[in-house]
Amino acid sequence: MPCVEQLVDSVDVLSYHDYSPTAHEIRANIEAALEFAAKVHKPVINTEIGCVGRANPYDIALQQYRSAHLGWYIWELMISRFWGDIYGVFYADGSVRDPSIAAAVLGIFRNRTDKVVLENPDREGWVTRSVADGRRWLADSVADWNQGLDLAETQANLIKAAQLSQMRELPTRAVDMLRSGKPDIQALQSLMRPSISILEPYEKR
Repeated sequence: MPCVEQLVDSVDVLSYHDYSPTAHEIRANIEAALEFAAKVHKPVINTEIGCVGRANPYDIALQQYRSAHLGWYIWELMISRFWGDIYGVFYADGSVRDPSIAAAVLGIFRNRTDKVVLENPDREGWVTRSVADGRRWLADSVADWNQGLDLAETQANLIKAAQLSQMRELPTRAVDMLRSGKPDIQALQSLMRPSISILEPYEKR
């Protein structure tokens, strides 16, 4: 805010940047910006928010600005070579790094209240079957490659659909990469073992 105050007489619209790492800091800065803007009778907008390398998740920041009815501008909407490892939402082909960011741009946010309903991925026994099938495949000395890929994909989809692990390295992408290459049983085993470990705690006992 100090820069905004220093340049107030040189601009028609006030602008500031905020990569604060906590929601309460973001809210405090929003309140300060709105208060100063009202004092000097000028509109205000944030022209830089969201950075995965500054503990400033896009969806959390955007939710604060939407609730405060304060305009915003994302720095580096596109994922580029230079800033792409910490900034950006969309790839050139239209795909995204994290769907929750694109959803937040549209005003759709994750539920962070006490009303959350946690996923029960084994309600219909899919986790139990997937783990058992995976164990049998791993124990088979002449395991079939294509059957293993299908098992690994099923496990990956269970993990992804029920949000059972971090999605930085998508388990489904890992299976796709194996499908597109030459058969590599050891690589498939290395993928399946941690998937089973992730799924096991969710088996019905």
